[in-house]
Amino acid sequence: MTRRPRNSVYSSEEDEEETDMYEHDYDGSLAKTGKRHLGKTRWTREEDDKLKKLVELHGSEDWKVIASLLTNRTDVQCQHRWQKVLNPELIKGPWTKEEDQRVIELVQKYGAKRWSVIAKHLKGRIGKQCRERWHNHLN
Repeated sequence: MTRRPRNSVYSSEEDEEETDMYEHDYDGSLAKTGKRHLGKTRWTREEDDKLKKLVELHGSEDWKVIASLLTNRTDVQCQHRWQKVLNPELIKGPWTKEEDQRVIELVQKYGAKRWSVIAKHLKGRIGKQCRERWHNHLN
């Protein structure tokens, strides 16, 4: 096993989901507002560690405050990174039969498009996970 330099970005397949970049992570200006957006860069381990500490100190409600203390990241980037990757309440392991059954019931109730709503009924799961579980294993 080779070691990466201390300040490197994640690069293993295991880390791939955790380094997802979002459409809002681009470099450029919005034509109408002229607001500058930060570059589309992967999160470093140092940024993740700092974000975790900032959420411990400030909670997970005021992302503008957190972003102001984390260089080169927007409030939306910080919020998404926390909610979709770093939150320790997220379940990233295998699905249980009970979770599968619940997804089936919720899709019958809400349809196969309202994944954020469905995820709210499954502790520790996010909409993307529910959608992928449905399309890849349950449908």
